[in-house]
Amino acid sequence: MKRYANLLNGAMAIHEDYIKTFANDTPVVLSAVRSNRQTTVNRSGVVNLHGVIMPRSDWFSSGLDEFMNGLRAMASDNTVDQIIIDVYSPGGSTAGLTEAAAEIREIRKIKPVIAVTDALMASAAYWLASQATEVHVLGSADVGSVGVYAVAYDESEALANAGIKVNVIRAGENKAEFDPSTPTSEESLAHLQSRVDADYAMFISDISKGRGISKDKVIKTFGGGRTFKGVDAVAIGMIDGNLTLAEIASRKVKPVENNRLRRNRALWRD
Repeated sequence: MKRYANLLNGAMAIHEDYIKTFANDTPVVLSAVRSNRQTTVNRSGVVNLHGVIMPRSDWFSSGLDEFMNGLRAMASDNTVDQIIIDVYSPGGSTAGLTEAAAEIREIRKIKPVIAVTDALMASAAYWLASQATEVHVLGSADVGSVGVYAVAYDESEALANAGIKVNVIRAGENKAEFDPSTPTSEESLAHLQSRVDADYAMFISDISKGRGISKDKVIKTFGGGRTFKGVDAVAIGMIDGNLTLAEIASRKVKPVENNRLRRNRALWRD
């Protein structure tokens, strides 16, 4: 079986154009070197969120663990007035995202957190970015893909037609229920759908909390899985503007009063 096929049986918050590469055993690397490195520019702490997001880092993916460690470091650094999340990601695994989202909302009470991309901020990446104080996407860049899905391959008929019989030795009623060499039952598919639905509910809830809008608006106006150009995403409330990272870093930051952040209050000195 292909190397990454096991990932497809779990819920993923990732743009569908990229998950296909997992099935083909050719994971997309969106940056020459996968990195969550942190840098400081004009008292702005920049934390990268690049590549496919997985709970822990490897050669092909951006680790949620390293990303959150970077945010924590910037939050506690007295030389940093604001945190900029530099996003270039199609999304990834849903594992750990709702917990990370809650922590980002706490960090933004300490100092402004600004998420920005000049290319791609999709699915799990938007899940995290939507928790920031502000979200900026270049006008020609892509944002959204608000949804969760899983893929269960059933190759049993093709194998039977080829004269191949596969015996799966198991202990546990549902063990290996998504083995592609054996038929997938309706009950198994229903179970997988329930997992996808649960993750989607968390996704919608976190966007609602992060953006300060109703869950109903998120479901009805944020595309139901589609992406938008940055120039169009402002009008529907998905993002706040189309500033670049350099423009954000050049602004003078007004500290958050009493360590409490309110989205609609002015954060910037004139």
